[in-house]
Amino acid sequence: MRNPFRTEESAFRFLLATIGFFALVVLASWLSPWLGLAVFATLAGLGVVALRSRGVAAPTLGGARAEVADTPPSADAAAEESERRGS
Repeated sequence: MRNPFRTEESAFRFLLATIGFFALVVLASWLSPWLGLAVFATLAGLGVVALRSRGVAAPTLGGARAEVADTPPSADAAAEESERRGS
């Protein structure tokens, strides 16, 4: 999913869409509570479909891998390092 707050323009669009969403739900709820629920469910479903259909690919790791030591450094090496730094 794309970050809606990547730029100021996209954050403002997200804000306007959110205000419009809740305004429609409140208006429908004012007419009838069941209509408000139906509008909420419909708009929420459409929002989920819209976000999932953007086709944003998941990030992948590159071919290179970092080398990681299997064992932690020994206590002696840590003590020597702290003595070397003067701590």
